[in-house]
Amino acid sequence: MAKNELNSLEVKELLRYFVNNNKKLAKAGKTPIAIEIEGMPGTAKTSVAKQLSQEMQDHYVRLNLSEIEVCDLVGLPTYEYEVINKAKEVKWVTDKVLAAFITMGWEASGNNRTAYAKPSWIQGKEDKPVLLVLDDYNRV
Repeated sequence: MAKNELNSLEVKELLRYFVNNNKKLAKAGKTPIAIEIEGMPGTAKTSVAKQLSQEMQDHYVRLNLSEIEVCDLVGLPTYEYEVINKAKEVKWVTDKVLAAFITMGWEASGNNRTAYAKPSWIQGKEDKPVLLVLDDYNRV
């Protein structure tokens, strides 16, 4: 496998290209891609990503994978129930609000599914893109 060695400015420009491309993919309803930046400790990998997110005015989130559980990354599982109103509108609601929907005239269809609640690190950051850095993955 070929390896490329880049300085921090080159890494930032390459990362900028991928972030902009991922924004276009997401806007088109396609799955963004992840990239891996590898290097010796202290070579500014994380700092470059943080600096770029600030320049692009995006949210920056760093998760140290050696210190978290899987549910911290993907969210906790939650059960959702399908409800239907008289106009045949369908919604999926959690058990926390199911009774309120039934009180408002919605009917439970009997269908349910498991979904994942938004992890805490994404809550409140839905207004703009998030540059997510998964640090120390090699220690997991």
